[in-house]
Parts: sequence; structure tokens; C-alpha cells
Amino acid sequence: MIVEFFKSLVIPIKLKKYRYMSILIALAIFIISFYLLIIPFRVTINDKKDDFIQENVLYVKYLYEIKNNEETFQELKQGNYQIKENEMNTTFTENKYQYYYFSYVNDEEKTIDVHLVFDTNNVRINTIEDIKKEYDDTYENDAKATNIAHLTYIEEQKNPELDRKDYFEELKELSDEKLKERLENTTLFDYFNISPDEEHENLLIIFNKESYDYQIPLYEEDEVKYPSANFRYTKDFDFDVKKMTSINDLGKKMTYDLLNHQTAYLKNQYTFQAIIYVILYPILIILIMWLFFRKSGVLKTFKEYYNIAAITSIIPTLITFVILWFYPQGLAFYGMLLAIYYIFILYRVNAIPDNV
Repeated sequence: MIVEFFKSLVIPIKLKKYRYMSILIALAIFIISFYLLIIPFRVTINDKKDDFIQENVLYVKYLYEIKNNEETFQELKQGNYQIKENEMNTTFTENKYQYYYFSYVNDEEKTIDVHLVFDTNNVRINTIEDIKKEYDDTYENDAKATNIAHLTYIEEQKNPELDRKDYFEELKELSDEKLKERLENTTLFDYFNISPDEEHENLLIIFNKESYDYQIPLYEEDEVKYPSANFRYTKDFDFDVKKMTSINDLGKKMTYDLLNHQTAYLKNQYTFQAIIYVILYPILIILIMWLFFRKSGVLKTFKEYYNIAAITSIIPTLITFVILWFYPQGLAFYGMLLAIYYIFILYRVNAIPDNV
């Protein structure tokens, strides 16, 4: 029976009978193919975290290899930083952020400067909101308010005696494009008045109340600025300074949390690609073939073309499933194999008279 089934997948005269099956079965075949084809990538990506570290993805190798700095670690322990119910907590009661800095030289003789900010009361975020409100009250909800609030906050970190109203007037004269350009030329380092050494690799992690920001190195060899990333704390992120024995523990914990976010992003991206290749792309091919052959071929309705495509897709699915274990980025093979095999089968099926 199994042999006969597989024969019906490759012999056109046997495959032709599937034109009459329920379209729900055809849809189910494509959905099963979709879930089947994302398995290899999801399995292999979970096993690649150590490779990502060695490849220095997101510059996590610099975090992972942090050398212990006992002085900074003891300072950190005084804050008793701990994530509870997806929020960062501390025993410090002052409404200000805490800044920690240390540096080390790695095995490649590179100097890594590590900057840690614990803004557990969201001082930066709340102050920017206060500045925006003050600007809105003065200029009646000007569209420039958000950008001006950020730039004003950054300037205040450098100049605590700044007169906000005068600075508002100065920035308000700038065009939207100029304000946007000026803000794009800033980094998270500017929000805390940190001047990174451009000859070193600089890492900045800002622990906010409900999320953390990660500013990866400011410059690569071609001096292109890197953006920052923001990640919310999750129930899987077990962060408690009291449980750590060194700064290196913190570095490793941050490394794996960043990689968890990275792999989750890659999985979502791959899933989106799979939807395009396995669910949407076949519909386009089917539609084209239906419009091209419906008047001259034996198959007439879109349902018949869709059903034949679903059955035809089984072999490309199985072949691609095997390929993906060795080449996880090879999802495009599915679309190529399906298109070639489907056109071949349609040509043969449409040439078989109905009475055969």
C-alpha cells in the first residue's frame, strides 16, 4: 500500500486521481510541509550558540571572555541587583542610575572597555518624558518634541546647568531633518555622558526597570556606527548578583541571554521565510499554471490545480527536509524543486484524456 502511494506521487496517470480530493486535505499537506521544513533550522540553531560566541556575533565574545575585576564586582554586589517578576530591583534607594566601568585585555591583545549602567528607576526614560512634557506645554505639542527632548537630555548630561528654555529655542530653529540627523549621530553612550575610547572595543549595557539596552561597539574597521538593541526581561532570565561569584559570571549570563534573543529573532525570520516559500509561493505558481492551462488542459478548476500541487509538493518537501539538516539556509530549494516538478507533472497530467 505504501509502495502504491509513492507510485501515485510520481506516475502522472495515478497522481491524476487526487484532483478530486478535498481542498482541506491539500491545505493540510502544505501546512504539514511548513512545520516539517522549519524543524531542521530550529534544531541546528539551538546547537550553534557556542559557534556564535566564537564568531563574535553581536560581539558577545567580549562579554563571554570578561576577565574578573574584583573591585567592580564588589561594588556591584552592594546594589543587590536582582530581576523579580521581570523587573530589575536594587537595595539602593536614591533616584539615580549607577555606573560601573572596568577594562581588560583579551587573548587577542585587544582592550575591551565594559560600561554597565543600572537605571532601575528609569531615570533616563522618565526625565526625557518630563522634558518632552515641558516642551509640549511651552510650544503646544510641536511635532519636533520627541527629538528635541532626547537632544536636550543628552546636552544636560554634559552641562547640568543648561537652561532648557534657551536650548529649546535653539533646537526649534532646526529643521526636522537636521534634528533627526543630529539624533542619529548619537549613541547610548551620549545619554550617560560616556566618552568611549575609539581605539578600544567598547560595550555598554543599560539595565532599565523592565528591559536592558545593549550598545555594541561604536565603530568597526570601516568606522560604520552600530545601532543599539533593547530586550525585555523574561522569566527565563535569572539575574541575581548575589548568586554570582565574579564579573565573568555576569558576562556569561548576558552572553547567553543575548544569544537567546538572537536565536529567537533568527527563528522568527526563518519562519517568515518558510511561510513565503511553502505557503504563499505555491499559490502564486498554482495561479499562474491555472491561468495558463485551464482552457487547454484536462484540469479546469483552481481547486484541481491546488490539489495536484499539494500532492506534488510531498517529494520536494522530503528532499528539502534532508537538505536542510546539512544546509539550513537551503529553504529556497523547496520552491525551486516544487516549481520544476509541478510544471512537469501538470504537463503530463493535462495530456492524459479524462477517459484514461
